Amino acid sequence: MPAEAVTHVPIEMRDVAEYFDAESSYWNEVYDGKDVFAVIHQQRRLIALEFFDQLALPKTDRILEVGCGAGLLTADLARRGYTIEALDRVKSMVDLTRRNALKCGVEDRINAHIADVCQLPFRNGTFRCLIALGVVPWVAAINDALKEISRVLAPGGYAIISADNRYRLNYFLDPAYLPVLARLKGRLKRALEKYGLRKPSKQPDVYRYTLKEFRQLLASAGLTDVKHRMVGFGPFSFFKYEPFSGPFGVRLNYRLQRRSDRGQLILRSTGSQILVVATKC
Repeated sequence: MPAEAVTHVPIEMRDVAEYFDAESSYWNEVYDGKDVFAVIHQQRRLIALEFFDQLALPKTDRILEVGCGAGLLTADLARRGYTIEALDRVKSMVDLTRRNALKCGVEDRINAHIADVCQLPFRNGTFRCLIALGVVPWVAAINDALKEISRVLAPGGYAIISADNRYRLNYFLDPAYLPVLARLKGRLKRALEKYGLRKPSKQPDVYRYTLKEFRQLLASAGLTDVKHRMVGFGPFSFFKYEPFSGPFGVRLNYRLQRRSDRGQLILRSTGSQILVVATKC
C-alpha cells in the first residue's frame, strides 16, 4: 500500500499530525532561532550528524529518516552524498522537505513521502542506518514503533534516535514541572476534561523516559545502546515563567552542556533530551 494511502489512523496519531501541521512553519524556522529552545534543537541536529559521520558508512548504503520534519537534516545527509528515504506523517512537513531539498540542490537524492513510524512501508532489513529525531516523544505505541525501526534495519545496522528525558534539570527546578507531580497533574487534567470542567488541550501528550527506561525499550526491540549523549539544558523557568530564554540562557545551556559531556555528576543524566546510537543485534 502506498504510504499516502494508509488509513484507520488512531485518534492520538491524528491529533499529533494536526498539531504539527499547524506548527509546520515554526519547525522550518526553529533551526535559525536564537532562543534556548531553538539552540537545543540546533545542538541535537549537529550531534546527530557527528554521530552519523563517525559511522563512516559507504555512500551506497540506504538511509532512512523517520519524522523528517522540514527536511533540514535530510538535506545535510544528502549533501554528504547519501540517498535518503525521508518520512513524516504530516503532509505539510513532507512538502517542506521537498522544497528544502530543491532549495539545497539535492532533490535527486531525497525521496520524501508520508508514512508513520508504526507502519513503515519497507521490507525487513532494508536500511543500514535509520535516524529518528523528535519522534519518540509523540508516539504512544512506543514498543510498536521501535519494533518497526528494528525490523527495517539490516543486521548490524544503526539507529540514531532521540527521546525526551523525564529527569531533565529544568523541570526539577520549576515546581510547575516537577516529575513527581506529572502523573497526578495529567490524571487531574483528563478528569476535568472528561466532565467538561476544562477545555481539552489542542497539544497532544508528550512521552518522556529516563535513560534506563529508554535503553530497556530499545533492548526489547532488539536494539543495543552503543553510544548516548544528553543534549540541552533549559529553558529554565519558575512556574513556567522563563526569565533566561535569551542570550544568558543560551550561554548557560552551553556551559552546562560542556560539563555534562565531561561526565559531571547530575548533569550527565539531566539533559533535556537523550540522543542514542543503537545497533541491531
